[in-house]
Amino acid sequence: MKKFLLIFCLFAVPLWAADKTIDQLTVATDHAAADKFPMWDTSANATKGLTLSTLWALSHATGANAMGALAISTAYAVNTKSISADSTFTFSGAPPTDTWFSLLLTTDATARVVTIPSSYSMGSQATITSFTAPPSSKTFLTWHYNGSTYELFGEPSSETWIIAVSDETTAITTGTAKATFRAPYACTVVAVFAELNTVSSSGTPTFDINEGGSTILGNKLVIDASELTTDTAANAATITDNQLAAHASITIDIDTAGTGAKGAKVHITVVH
Repeated sequence: MKKFLLIFCLFAVPLWAADKTIDQLTVATDHAAADKFPMWDTSANATKGLTLSTLWALSHATGANAMGALAISTAYAVNTKSISADSTFTFSGAPPTDTWFSLLLTTDATARVVTIPSSYSMGSQATITSFTAPPSSKTFLTWHYNGSTYELFGEPSSETWIIAVSDETTAITTGTAKATFRAPYACTVVAVFAELNTVSSSGTPTFDINEGGSTILGNKLVIDASELTTDTAANAATITDNQLAAHASITIDIDTAGTGAKGAKVHITVVH
């Protein structure tokens, strides 16, 4: 009986200026900033208090938020947004430490570049500020704020296929299907690039990428004379068919060889 009374006394310390029953707490603001919620600390064998304002802040990321603009609210567990253009998102503000929040992102029929606040990708184990969302897709992004870093889960994975279309020492020649391979899975092409290890002294080496015998490019991959890559091309390559089917036959053509160009490789970056 004595032990019971002692425990009762520990927890009978009033938390409000006047005792209230649950039905008297009518609104979320019906407390003072210093009011505390009692918690038992087993390691210290003592009762401690968590202020109600802190408890509210730690648990306020709840519900769903249909976003109007591009500010992702850190106060909601789920934000939703549909985009039809490349988009730059921000966060509504720094949340309390150990807060989780997310974004359900829907895209239209075109792959979209999505720019986000600096986040540490738990998938790639690297800091990222953008990614490409596949067309006609739903992507569920989840962030965890650890007090200093936004840890990101769920961004679309991307990879780059690098295909050699010649050896390293022989001048390239024109021809179709200089390289042939199968797409390992269904995916969206988001970038293409070509390179040489020896420049063309005259003429512009030009490359085409085909799926099932049909080009996926509008402007072809062109490397200007005396250049090693397509980075500086006067006319940048354009992608007109960005959807590759699983196990589709992919071929690389050399439409123009230039003079003395060697070591040709084509890069195809995809998301899936």
